[in-house]
Amino acid sequence: MSLGRVQELREVSAGLWQSVTLRLARAHQRRRVRQAARHPGELAAQVARARTILFVCLGNIIRSAFAAELLRARSLGRPDLRIRSVGLAATPDRPADPTAVQCAGRFGVDLGAHRTRRLDRSDIEEADVLLAMEIDQVVKIRRLFPQYRHKVYLFGCLTDEDPLDVADPVYAPEDVFVACFERIDRGVRRIVEMLPPASRAWAPTSEVG
Repeated sequence: MSLGRVQELREVSAGLWQSVTLRLARAHQRRRVRQAARHPGELAAQVARARTILFVCLGNIIRSAFAAELLRARSLGRPDLRIRSVGLAATPDRPADPTAVQCAGRFGVDLGAHRTRRLDRSDIEEADVLLAMEIDQVVKIRRLFPQYRHKVYLFGCLTDEDPLDVADPVYAPEDVFVACFERIDRGVRRIVEMLPPASRAWAPTSEVG
């Protein structure tokens, strides 16, 4: 067998192994988030103690940006709580998606000043709770930063709706954006319920994530 053929077989084997590993990781995370949804005590305790909550999606132009600004508004801007958003594959310093800006206004959220940020190590080091919008994002973050895997949750476990992922509405019609934001709204309401009651009476602060 030629060296070229041997190398080709090695690459195919490596690809198959990577695919199997990813499928197993997804299955594990699905079981984990189902458990978190049924028994939210662990997540609730982490949110209650949190000083930094980080929302993550892919590009940081729609879902995570909206979630962060909505929580900031709903929690009355706790002065001791940082609320931030980033994207796994974000191009830095881009504005929010125009349709997202328009639809966010229906929820009293202004995304006009939002600028995108890409997830880096310092973000996850500083975060006390990280909420990702899709299972694959949870898997990737936990594989990139295994020492911080205990911080990473799927946002969808807050509402326990199927599908578990909060799908990306990019390029979709406006009604799809609204449905996405309504689901995020339900999850954010759960987060607010988890915050210490006294924190909701503090004066608002502003930080664009």
